[in-house]
Amino acid sequence: MRAARLAEGSASATKRAAPGTGRGRKTDGVAQRGRDRGHKHGRGRDRGSFYIDAAVALIALFAVSLSCLALPELFIRKQEVDYVARAVARQIERTGMAGAPAHEFVRALALETGLDADVAWRGNFQGAQDKLQLRERFTVTVRYEVRVRIVDPAFLDTVYLSIPISKTVSGVSEVYWKDVR
Repeated sequence: MRAARLAEGSASATKRAAPGTGRGRKTDGVAQRGRDRGHKHGRGRDRGSFYIDAAVALIALFAVSLSCLALPELFIRKQEVDYVARAVARQIERTGMAGAPAHEFVRALALETGLDADVAWRGNFQGAQDKLQLRERFTVTVRYEVRVRIVDPAFLDTVYLSIPISKTVSGVSEVYWKDVR
């Protein structure tokens, strides 16, 4: 009996197919839109939106990858700031002075590294030459600001992101001064 019903159903083209099979009712020889094309929920007209979404995603991926190219400079500058802070602190420890010798040393480091950073030191410095007595503690702070280029549009100004980097190093003087004046 079931075989007889199936035979009757295939003979008639106007009968309704089972729900969810993707075959709609034919009216005047034209199939329903969307269902016969295999699209879910009849989205046959939204085919171009995929290309727009893909283009936007590609542009975003390109922008992120170009921004990642600027990251090594940030890490290199951070290492240079750390190096300058440790070197200045070690210089003050060995000489026991933070005056003119330390300023000259900072200038030499700026030429060596190409880093024009703000260097400041704090401690119990005494006298005209900023001498530091044996076992006196001090700190050296180096600050630098890295400008990372984010976007460089053709007809507009370049957009930069300023990232501050700082390093503070402590030290202890290794020099005994008989006369601190």
